[in-house]
Amino acid sequence: MLKSLLMVVVVIAFLATTAASQTYLPHSSFDFTWGGARAEAMGNAYLGLADDITAGAWNPAGLVGFEGPTLGLSLGSTASCGYTDFSVQSRLWHYDHSGSLSNISGLNFVAPFRIKGHPFVGSVNFTRNFEDVMGQAWKQEGDDLRYVSRTGDIYEWETFLLDIGTRVIREGGVNSVAFSFGTRVYENTSLGIGVNIYTGRNTEEVFYTQLLSDLPIPPGAQLVDEVVDVYIVDTTKFSGVNFTLGLKKTGERFSAGLVLRTPFSLNLKTGSSIYQVRSINGMPQEEDTDTTFIDNQLTKYTLPLTIGAGLALHVSDDAVLTADAEYRGYGSTKFKRRDSLRIDPAGNNEEYFTDIDPEWNNVFSMRFGSEYRINSSIGMIPLRAGMGMVAIPWPNRSESKSPHGNFNFPHLVFLPFVKALNKDDTPIRSTYSLGSGIHWSQIKLDWAYTYSTVDRNWGETVIEAKQRDHHFGFTFTGVF
Repeated sequence: MLKSLLMVVVVIAFLATTAASQTYLPHSSFDFTWGGARAEAMGNAYLGLADDITAGAWNPAGLVGFEGPTLGLSLGSTASCGYTDFSVQSRLWHYDHSGSLSNISGLNFVAPFRIKGHPFVGSVNFTRNFEDVMGQAWKQEGDDLRYVSRTGDIYEWETFLLDIGTRVIREGGVNSVAFSFGTRVYENTSLGIGVNIYTGRNTEEVFYTQLLSDLPIPPGAQLVDEVVDVYIVDTTKFSGVNFTLGLKKTGERFSAGLVLRTPFSLNLKTGSSIYQVRSINGMPQEEDTDTTFIDNQLTKYTLPLTIGAGLALHVSDDAVLTADAEYRGYGSTKFKRRDSLRIDPAGNNEEYFTDIDPEWNNVFSMRFGSEYRINSSIGMIPLRAGMGMVAIPWPNRSESKSPHGNFNFPHLVFLPFVKALNKDDTPIRSTYSLGSGIHWSQIKLDWAYTYSTVDRNWGETVIEAKQRDHHFGFTFTGVF
């Protein structure tokens, strides 16, 4: 019984830990991306190109190409759709998650202006940087658990049935509003700067039910059905500010971009409500039935400097290839958890924090993209494809290494290079993107699809996880 119960507890604890960690930072790769179906379809390899409505968020130096007011609207999956399979001591557990296309993922406005005769281009961008997984569900049914019962000096094996059902619904995530502008500083060299105000709200609901059938309880080892229902509601609000500095050099056949994003503190204020009811044969039991409220929790993440560089090669007038490399110094990341707050009506309040080192890794990622434009009688049709190798700061914590099954180009060429630039225990998320659309003189419609995969493992128990996800995005752009 102990071994079986241990596996159950380990998985439940993992799911709870995952839920808690994702409440703090919703996406396991902590991969801030800056929106737009064109960028997504090109594998988010966009720092060196950055010439559409989302340029102010990706690389504000790319804004200089706009000659008139332009408005953009993006609709994307509010979360990835897919599943995660867990292996705990060779036992498989399945974890489903599904997204929705019900929310706006981006709003963008660009307009040129002049200051003392010098031309500038400004932009305002609302972006859902990354979002939490929604509609997750996990269930383990019909697991026979055995234990030893004692009657006097006689020991007997008893068996009862365990059914566990967990459903998690998460909505929201981290958003940003970027106010940016760019200007030409020398010939084909442009410079841009932006301020990013991080906002957003994440709500998580956890429904957990545990059913023990034919459970013997004293006195007399009577067989009963025990049900434990737990309902948890967590609400988190995000806040923070940082700056983006962008540089772009444009040539006849190529363009190059450099982007720096300054470190900042991402603050998370969380409130939790936990409701638990334990019943035996349908009758609520006072023991283990309780309601708990935990309000005004504050956690401050010190997120690091991000350095990104990109190249775009215009093979022809209708074809372009892009490549990005990005470094994020998450190894220096710390977070502060507020333990207590002393309110002084006559002066300043005093806050007491505990410093926590999450032991994340510095990460290096690479992305590649391509676009080919077809001029047809119904409009210009772009064909796009991209892929990426995105390193995840949260490392593997097990000596058992999960195999990585990417053997396609350019993964075959660049994956060993990316792995060499990251620590051995750094998981690599692989992404594959496709997209298209149709463009007219003043209206552009774009769509994108991304498939991502990552294998994880950690713990002395050797828990292995294989995550597979799908993401969809659409962008409408109108030129005034």
